[in-house]
Amino acid sequence: MAYQTWDDRYKRLVPDKIRNQGCAPQIIQHNEVTENAIVLIHGLTDSSYFMKPIGQEFYRNGFNVVIPLLPGHGLKDPEKKMASVNLAEWQNEVNFAVDCAKKLGKRVSIGGLSTGGALSVWKASINPDDITGGLFLFSAALDLGPGWGDAAERLLRFNPLVNLVDAVQDRVQVGLIGNNPYRYARMDTNGAARLSELIKEIEDRYRNKPKYSDINQPVFIAHSESDKAADIAELDVLFKNHPRKDKIQFFRIPKKDNVSHASMILVDNLLSSTGAILERKNPLFGEMMRQAVEFSKKHL
Repeated sequence: MAYQTWDDRYKRLVPDKIRNQGCAPQIIQHNEVTENAIVLIHGLTDSSYFMKPIGQEFYRNGFNVVIPLLPGHGLKDPEKKMASVNLAEWQNEVNFAVDCAKKLGKRVSIGGLSTGGALSVWKASINPDDITGGLFLFSAALDLGPGWGDAAERLLRFNPLVNLVDAVQDRVQVGLIGNNPYRYARMDTNGAARLSELIKEIEDRYRNKPKYSDINQPVFIAHSESDKAADIAELDVLFKNHPRKDKIQFFRIPKKDNVSHASMILVDNLLSSTGAILERKNPLFGEMMRQAVEFSKKHL
């Protein structure tokens, strides 16, 4: 039933004719309701494609896996939609995916890359009764990288400025579609603004208590010290303030390994049609997922 509802929804929202090949949302499921299901959410400018290697690892270890496609992503002609997408649309998609997962597993975990990680923290904190499993964060964007600065993040929430920047980029034809079929060629300014809005929404929840202190689910964090897009310091805060130190684990990749933000979830190099490397793999992907799976076996 969950799968049929899933198909009906995405045939209406992102039919094949407007979606890039390989970017389809999907459910990877066993022929039964399992003990555990997990929702895996991709990042900003990305698509469901990037969550499949992680999803396959969880599937091989008994999970049913739900991988949604956030509104505005994975499209052949994304300019208009990405310029108008709002945070509520992303949050609604997360809620829908979790509702599907609840029909496929007795316990529901959630996780994701970058913006997907931030959306996972948002969902786990506001609806803990829905997320009865764990929280799995890969390069989670709970704060923008140090290069952005607080002032730049605040400006991203000023819609007239965002619209102006997008208009300039359109005028000089810096389009979203490039040579990577699974990811947009640049950071969409409106999308970045919505991420900033999400970060602020999460921060506002903790004005009167330590940040993330109400996250009671087991938490697995994977983050690289070389990450320039999402600040690792914010994940240190989550680790420090988690109420159960025996139920949180940090897979921290040293700076010397030079694993970038987007590479965290790549099991193989991403190649162009000519064989050129578009994005380099995470050489520690296997060990990262071995530890993530062992963590799930111990705590879920």
